[in-house]
Amino acid sequence: MTPVPHEDSCLCAVCQLQTAEGLSYAEALERIQQRDDALMAQYGWVAHAITSLPLIHTHGLPEHFGHPDLEIRLAISPDKRYNFLAALVEAVKAGRRFAAGQEDTTVFSVPIRFIVREESGRSVLRVLFPDPDGHFPGDPGCPPAWETQVLQD
Repeated sequence: MTPVPHEDSCLCAVCQLQTAEGLSYAEALERIQQRDDALMAQYGWVAHAITSLPLIHTHGLPEHFGHPDLEIRLAISPDKRYNFLAALVEAVKAGRRFAAGQEDTTVFSVPIRFIVREESGRSVLRVLFPDPDGHFPGDPGCPPAWETQVLQD
């Protein structure tokens, strides 16, 4: 497999393994696949964070829970993005179903909305959060930093 070029300061899992353990590109990918397979077997899903963007998405929800995979693109800490995603996955595992165009007020203390986006050739549901004043992307007064949630990466 041909390595994908990365920046010197890349924080992706492949680059971290290559640096920390001296693995080749192929060895690092294999290690990540093994980890993902173990997590998938244990929990039914895994999350992949994209280090160059404020983006995180799931894998495994369609196969294990009959629900589209979920994605969050929001400029908050990576830990918060993961925690928000995990809360949504727990709702899916408990039987909740989300769909594009839907607004939900049951998972968080604020409403959230869902849109469809493409991620590596598959459709995912992207979760949209309102800004602190309640503006969603596309609403008058929504700050530019919150508008980026709808970008197709």
